[in-house]
Amino acid sequence: MGSPAIAPRTSLMLVIVALCAAIAAYAGLDEAAPERTLALGFALAVCLALALTPFAIYLSYRVRLLDVPDERKDHEDPMPLLGGAVVMVAFVIAAAAVVAALPPEVLSAELRSQLLATLAAGVFIALVGVADDKWGLTTGVRLIAQLVAVCVVMNYGVLMTFLPATAAGRTGEIALTLVWIVGITNAVNFLDGLDGLAAGVAAIAAAAFGAIALMTGQTVVAAASFCLAGAAAGFLKCNFRPALIYLGDSGATFLGFTLACLGIIGDWGTPDHAENLFVPVIILAIPIYDTIYITIYRIRAGDVRSLAQWAAYVGRDHLHHRLQRLGMRPGRACLFIWLGGFVLGLLALILKTKGALDRYDKFLALGVVALMFVGVTVLMELGKSNGSGPTARRGSG
Repeated sequence: MGSPAIAPRTSLMLVIVALCAAIAAYAGLDEAAPERTLALGFALAVCLALALTPFAIYLSYRVRLLDVPDERKDHEDPMPLLGGAVVMVAFVIAAAAVVAALPPEVLSAELRSQLLATLAAGVFIALVGVADDKWGLTTGVRLIAQLVAVCVVMNYGVLMTFLPATAAGRTGEIALTLVWIVGITNAVNFLDGLDGLAAGVAAIAAAAFGAIALMTGQTVVAAASFCLAGAAAGFLKCNFRPALIYLGDSGATFLGFTLACLGIIGDWGTPDHAENLFVPVIILAIPIYDTIYITIYRIRAGDVRSLAQWAAYVGRDHLHHRLQRLGMRPGRACLFIWLGGFVLGLLALILKTKGALDRYDKFLALGVVALMFVGVTVLMELGKSNGSGPTARRGSG
């Protein structure tokens, strides 16, 4: 196993440049212009991710945190797995700097608690992912860690609140929050099967959350969303084909967990506009759909019979695998899925912000989403018939 041609001194210089940029960006923030503040937050996250990635590559080789190729994997050389740490650190630093610079009136005590809990639980998820990448944790340990993280954020108010205020309603909200966060966390991890795919999908989804939050007056949620988008986008420089570093389970689960929490913290729906509750679902529809489809497929095939098997099973039957069986090269399959995420983000933006549209126009937008995934289902079925069935292997998805 070789070592990357990246000198430690170069990595350290890049980190220093990024920290100087952070100080300069923070000093230039204007409380009267939140759009400028959020743009600087995005740029700061990109800068930090770009600076930290070479250092993470070097460190991965030094500590032997590598994805070693075998007959079940596509890459030929050992690949660094500390990409998740890059995304996490870039996001946390940028979000903390930008949120601290926002006007105090936009950050209520409740919102501060929710955001801090999300950051803390997200860091915990990332650290568990690093341990899994290094030593290979059991499925049960990973699920327990995710449940602990969900309990932490729920304790600080990151909880769905749209059911009736009764004991049954409260129980339903807790159950739905649990399923949503754990489901999205693993769905993004399952999607991490091509260079740049999970990071790109997450960047597009976070940007969509940020745009909608900004247009609906949710400045803090917009700040966190754009910082997450920037961290993922900056990491893509070394993660898209040909990748120099992987997200690893740490990065994919961190992105999924944080996106799931942002989908709850935001004010996405009201009793008068209940259809807006679909906004986070539409934005994250690609990982959701992929997970639902392959779950049904694996259960019907008899490959999955329990929750533990569902979380542990790794097969080559995901959307990106099926697209490749249809003749798409990996890079084009990735770009195709990114485009789908971009279209979904635009549809979610229309659904949430066009208050003048009547209910028929909004349901028309939902119908477009449904028709889009009917077409994707056809592609998935064609991909199934044009290749062999799922092949279990160790790795993402």
